[in-house]
Amino acid sequence: MPDVDGLLSALSDLSIDVEGTDGNSRLISRVSEAVDALVSYIKDDSAERTLVAEFENLHQSICQKHEQELRDAHTSLDRVRQELAQVEAEQARLNEELAILKKSQAENQSISEEKEAERLEGRALKEELCHLRGTEDALTLEIQSLQHKLKMLEDMAEVQRASREDVIKRDKLLYEFLTSSLNITVVSANEKEVQLALLTEPEDRSSQTWDLVTVKLDELDQRTTDYLWTMIERTFTQGSDEVATDPVIDTVRLSL
Repeated sequence: MPDVDGLLSALSDLSIDVEGTDGNSRLISRVSEAVDALVSYIKDDSAERTLVAEFENLHQSICQKHEQELRDAHTSLDRVRQELAQVEAEQARLNEELAILKKSQAENQSISEEKEAERLEGRALKEELCHLRGTEDALTLEIQSLQHKLKMLEDMAEVQRASREDVIKRDKLLYEFLTSSLNITVVSANEKEVQLALLTEPEDRSSQTWDLVTVKLDELDQRTTDYLWTMIERTFTQGSDEVATDPVIDTVRLSL
Protein backbone atom coordinates (compact mmCIF):
# COMPACT_ATOMS: atom_id res chain seq x y z
CA MET A 1 0.00 0.00 0.00
CA PRO A 2 1.56 3.38 -0.97
CA ASP A 3 2.51 5.86 1.74
CA VAL A 4 -0.15 8.46 0.92
CA ASP A 5 0.62 10.55 4.02
CA GLY A 6 4.33 10.68 3.20
CA LEU A 7 3.77 11.61 -0.44
CA LEU A 8 1.27 14.34 0.42
CA SER A 9 3.47 15.70 3.22
CA ALA A 10 6.45 15.80 0.83
CA LEU A 11 4.53 18.21 -1.40
CA SER A 12 4.68 20.88 1.32
CA ASP A 13 8.51 20.84 1.07
CA LEU A 14 8.51 21.55 -2.69
CA SER A 15 8.16 24.90 -4.39
CA ILE A 16 7.81 26.17 -7.96
CA ASP A 17 11.04 27.59 -9.38
CA VAL A 18 9.99 30.01 -12.12
CA GLU A 19 13.62 30.45 -13.16
CA GLY A 20 14.48 26.75 -13.20
CA THR A 21 15.58 25.06 -16.41
CA ASP A 22 14.15 21.66 -15.67
CA GLY A 23 10.51 22.81 -16.01
CA ASN A 24 9.89 22.01 -12.33
CA SER A 25 10.10 18.31 -13.19
CA ARG A 26 10.80 17.36 -9.58
CA LEU A 27 7.61 19.07 -8.38
CA ILE A 28 5.56 17.60 -11.23
CA SER A 29 6.97 14.13 -10.54
CA ARG A 30 6.12 14.36 -6.82
CA VAL A 31 2.59 15.59 -7.60
CA SER A 32 2.08 12.74 -10.08
CA GLU A 33 3.30 10.19 -7.52
CA ALA A 34 0.97 11.60 -4.85
CA VAL A 35 -2.01 11.54 -7.23
CA ASP A 36 -1.34 7.94 -8.30
CA ALA A 37 -0.90 6.85 -4.69
CA LEU A 38 -4.05 8.63 -3.55
CA VAL A 39 -6.13 7.13 -6.39
CA SER A 40 -4.78 3.65 -5.57
CA TYR A 41 -5.51 4.18 -1.88
CA ILE A 42 -9.07 5.35 -2.53
CA LYS A 43 -9.80 2.34 -4.79
CA ASP A 44 -8.62 -0.05 -2.09
CA ASP A 45 -11.69 -1.29 -0.18
CA SER A 46 -9.78 -3.54 2.23
CA ALA A 47 -10.83 -1.43 5.23
CA GLU A 48 -14.51 -1.76 4.28
CA ARG A 49 -14.06 -5.51 3.76
CA THR A 50 -12.48 -5.76 7.20
CA LEU A 51 -15.47 -3.97 8.74
CA VAL A 52 -17.88 -6.32 6.96
CA ALA A 53 -15.82 -9.33 8.14
CA GLU A 54 -15.91 -8.05 11.73
CA PHE A 55 -19.68 -7.64 11.50
CA GLU A 56 -20.02 -11.19 10.14
CA ASN A 57 -17.83 -12.56 12.96
CA LEU A 58 -19.93 -10.72 15.57
CA HIS A 59 -23.14 -11.98 13.99
CA GLN A 60 -21.76 -15.55 13.93
CA SER A 61 -20.87 -15.25 17.63
CA ILE A 62 -24.41 -14.10 18.48
CA CYS A 63 -25.90 -16.98 16.45
CA GLN A 64 -23.66 -19.48 18.25
CA LYS A 65 -24.76 -18.05 21.59
CA HIS A 66 -28.44 -18.41 20.67
CA GLU A 67 -27.83 -21.94 19.39
CA GLN A 68 -26.16 -22.84 22.70
CA GLU A 69 -29.16 -21.40 24.57
CA LEU A 70 -31.44 -23.52 22.39
CA ARG A 71 -29.43 -26.64 23.20
CA ASP A 72 -29.52 -25.81 26.92
CA ALA A 73 -33.28 -25.23 26.75
CA HIS A 74 -33.78 -28.59 25.00
CA THR A 75 -31.66 -30.29 27.67
CA SER A 76 -33.67 -28.67 30.49
CA LEU A 77 -36.92 -29.61 28.77
CA ASP A 78 -35.83 -33.26 28.43
CA ARG A 79 -34.82 -33.34 32.11
CA VAL A 80 -38.16 -31.92 33.28
CA ARG A 81 -40.06 -34.34 31.04
CA GLN A 82 -38.11 -37.23 32.54
CA GLU A 83 -38.92 -36.03 36.06
CA LEU A 84 -42.59 -35.67 35.09
CA ALA A 85 -42.62 -39.23 33.74
CA GLN A 86 -41.20 -40.48 37.04
CA VAL A 87 -43.83 -38.55 39.00
CA GLU A 88 -46.61 -39.91 36.80
CA ALA A 89 -45.32 -43.46 37.29
CA GLU A 90 -45.22 -42.96 41.06
CA GLN A 91 -48.72 -41.48 40.93
CA ALA A 92 -50.01 -44.50 39.00
CA ARG A 93 -48.46 -46.85 41.57
CA LEU A 94 -50.04 -44.95 44.47
CA ASN A 95 -53.42 -44.91 42.70
CA GLU A 96 -53.19 -48.67 42.30
CA GLU A 97 -52.34 -49.16 45.98
CA LEU A 98 -55.16 -46.80 47.00
CA ALA A 99 -57.65 -48.74 44.87
CA ILE A 100 -56.56 -51.98 46.55
CA LEU A 101 -57.04 -50.43 50.00
CA LYS A 102 -60.51 -49.11 49.10
CA LYS A 103 -61.53 -52.55 47.83
CA SER A 104 -60.25 -54.16 51.02
CA GLN A 105 -62.18 -51.67 53.18
CA ALA A 106 -65.40 -52.34 51.24
CA GLU A 107 -65.12 -56.11 51.78
CA ASN A 108 -64.45 -55.82 55.51
CA GLN A 109 -66.77 -53.39 57.27
CA SER A 110 -65.64 -54.28 60.76
CA ILE A 111 -63.01 -51.93 62.04
CA SER A 112 -60.11 -53.65 63.66
CA GLU A 113 -56.61 -52.61 64.53
CA GLU A 114 -55.42 -53.98 61.23
CA LYS A 115 -58.17 -52.16 59.32
CA GLU A 116 -57.44 -48.96 61.22
CA ALA A 117 -53.81 -49.24 60.20
CA GLU A 118 -54.87 -49.70 56.58
CA ARG A 119 -57.15 -46.67 56.87
CA LEU A 120 -54.33 -44.58 58.24
CA GLU A 121 -52.04 -45.87 55.52
CA GLY A 122 -54.68 -44.99 52.94
CA ARG A 123 -54.90 -41.47 54.35
CA ALA A 124 -51.12 -41.14 54.17
CA LEU A 125 -51.23 -42.38 50.59
CA LYS A 126 -53.90 -39.81 49.74
CA GLU A 127 -51.79 -37.03 51.25
CA GLU A 128 -48.73 -38.21 49.33
CA LEU A 129 -50.81 -38.45 46.17
CA CYS A 130 -52.05 -34.88 46.70
CA HIS A 131 -48.46 -33.74 47.16
CA LEU A 132 -47.42 -35.53 43.97
CA ARG A 133 -50.27 -33.89 42.08
CA GLY A 134 -49.02 -30.49 43.27
CA THR A 135 -45.51 -31.43 42.12
CA GLU A 136 -46.93 -32.54 38.77
CA ASP A 137 -48.72 -29.20 38.33
CA ALA A 138 -45.52 -27.29 39.13
CA LEU A 139 -43.53 -29.40 36.66
CA THR A 140 -46.22 -28.88 34.02
CA LEU A 141 -45.98 -25.10 34.47
CA GLU A 142 -42.18 -25.30 34.24
CA ILE A 143 -42.45 -27.30 31.01
CA GLN A 144 -44.82 -24.71 29.55
CA SER A 145 -42.43 -21.92 30.54
CA LEU A 146 -39.47 -23.75 28.99
CA GLN A 147 -41.46 -24.46 25.83
CA HIS A 148 -42.38 -20.76 25.57
CA LYS A 149 -38.74 -19.73 26.04
CA LEU A 150 -37.63 -22.35 23.52
CA LYS A 151 -40.15 -21.04 20.98
CA MET A 152 -38.92 -17.46 21.50
CA LEU A 153 -35.27 -18.50 21.06
CA GLU A 154 -36.10 -20.49 17.93
CA ASP A 155 -38.03 -17.54 16.47
CA MET A 156 -35.18 -15.15 17.29
CA ALA A 157 -32.59 -17.46 15.75
CA GLU A 158 -34.73 -17.88 12.63
CA VAL A 159 -35.17 -14.12 12.23
CA GLN A 160 -31.44 -13.50 12.62
CA ARG A 161 -30.55 -16.23 10.13
CA ALA A 162 -33.08 -14.86 7.64
CA SER A 163 -32.02 -11.21 8.00
CA ARG A 164 -28.24 -11.70 8.13
CA GLU A 165 -27.62 -11.26 4.42
CA ASP A 166 -30.14 -8.40 4.21
CA VAL A 167 -28.44 -6.54 7.07
CA ILE A 168 -24.98 -6.93 5.52
CA LYS A 169 -26.24 -5.80 2.11
CA ARG A 170 -28.16 -2.86 3.62
CA ASP A 171 -25.18 -1.62 5.66
CA LYS A 172 -22.83 -1.88 2.68
CA LEU A 173 -25.26 -0.06 0.38
CA LEU A 174 -25.82 2.64 3.02
CA TYR A 175 -22.05 3.15 3.40
CA GLU A 176 -21.55 3.34 -0.37
CA PHE A 177 -24.50 5.74 -0.74
CA LEU A 178 -23.26 8.13 1.97
CA THR A 179 -19.66 8.22 0.77
CA SER A 180 -20.70 8.62 -2.88
CA SER A 181 -23.40 11.25 -2.32
CA LEU A 182 -21.19 13.34 -0.01
CA ASN A 183 -18.02 12.97 -2.17
CA ILE A 184 -16.21 11.34 0.77
CA THR A 185 -13.66 8.53 0.77
CA VAL A 186 -12.42 7.01 4.04
CA VAL A 187 -8.64 6.81 3.68
CA SER A 188 -7.87 5.35 7.12
CA ALA A 189 -9.38 5.06 10.59
CA ASN A 190 -8.04 4.07 13.99
CA GLU A 191 -8.64 4.82 17.68
CA LYS A 192 -6.84 8.17 17.51
CA GLU A 193 -7.84 9.74 14.20
CA VAL A 194 -9.82 9.39 10.97
CA GLN A 195 -8.55 10.48 7.55
CA LEU A 196 -11.10 11.51 4.92
CA ALA A 197 -10.58 12.54 1.29
CA LEU A 198 -13.11 15.18 0.12
CA LEU A 199 -13.56 15.61 -3.66
CA THR A 200 -14.54 18.92 -5.26
CA GLU A 201 -15.05 19.14 -9.03
CA PRO A 202 -17.02 21.34 -11.45
CA GLU A 203 -20.01 20.13 -13.42
CA ASP A 204 -17.91 19.43 -16.52
CA ARG A 205 -15.38 17.53 -14.36
CA SER A 206 -12.53 19.34 -16.05
CA SER A 207 -10.57 19.49 -12.80
CA GLN A 208 -10.50 17.84 -9.39
CA THR A 209 -9.57 19.16 -5.97
CA TRP A 210 -8.87 16.70 -3.18
CA ASP A 211 -8.77 17.77 0.48
CA LEU A 212 -7.13 15.19 2.75
CA VAL A 213 -8.70 15.84 6.17
CA THR A 214 -7.29 14.35 9.37
CA VAL A 215 -9.70 14.46 12.36
CA LYS A 216 -8.26 13.91 15.84
CA LEU A 217 -10.92 11.94 17.72
CA ASP A 218 -9.75 12.79 21.25
CA GLU A 219 -10.17 16.53 20.53
CA LEU A 220 -13.43 16.30 18.57
CA ASP A 221 -16.26 18.58 19.75
CA GLN A 222 -19.42 20.21 18.35
CA ARG A 223 -17.51 23.13 16.80
CA THR A 224 -15.18 20.79 14.94
CA THR A 225 -18.15 18.69 13.77
CA ASP A 226 -19.83 21.82 12.38
CA TYR A 227 -16.57 22.80 10.65
CA LEU A 228 -16.23 19.35 9.05
CA TRP A 229 -19.80 19.52 7.77
CA THR A 230 -19.06 22.98 6.33
CA MET A 231 -16.11 21.49 4.42
CA ILE A 232 -18.38 18.76 3.02
CA GLU A 233 -20.90 21.39 1.92
CA ARG A 234 -18.12 23.35 0.18
CA THR A 235 -17.41 20.37 -2.08
CA PHE A 236 -20.76 21.11 -3.76
CA THR A 237 -19.99 24.84 -4.18
CA GLN A 238 -18.26 25.68 -7.47
CA GLY A 239 -15.20 27.90 -7.34
CA SER A 240 -14.55 27.51 -3.61
CA ASP A 241 -10.76 27.62 -3.34
CA GLU A 242 -10.53 28.73 0.28
CA VAL A 243 -9.11 26.17 2.72
CA ALA A 244 -10.10 27.04 6.30
CA THR A 245 -8.09 25.85 9.26
CA ASP A 246 -9.11 24.22 12.49
CA PRO A 247 -6.89 23.23 15.46
CA VAL A 248 -8.37 19.73 15.56
CA ILE A 249 -8.53 19.06 11.79
CA ASP A 250 -5.42 18.93 9.59
CA THR A 251 -6.13 19.62 5.90
CA VAL A 252 -3.94 19.12 2.81
CA ARG A 253 -5.31 20.29 -0.60
CA LEU A 254 -4.36 18.81 -3.97
CA SER A 255 -5.76 20.23 -7.23
CA LEU A 256 -5.63 18.35 -10.54
